[in-house]
Amino acid sequence: MGGVSPKDNYAAAVSSARRLPNGHTLIGFGMEKGRNGSSGPTEAFEVTKDGSIAWHVVVDGVMTLFRVEPINAFEP
Repeated sequence: MGGVSPKDNYAAAVSSARRLPNGHTLIGFGMEKGRNGSSGPTEAFEVTKDGSIAWHVVVDGVMTLFRVEPINAFEP
């Protein structure tokens, strides 16, 4: 991931984790910094079975992210 990794993040009310069929874990932290005591940022990432980060994204401009869902296919 080019050295990018999520820091300790605390979401006071909204976050999610889901084990994927390939054994990876999809994680979302859903509250911006300062909202209800959350540390922020609003972000999502996928962690491999060995604990490496497969991808990571910070979602700017969003106060609350309910959950992260896997996308199996994308068709424009």
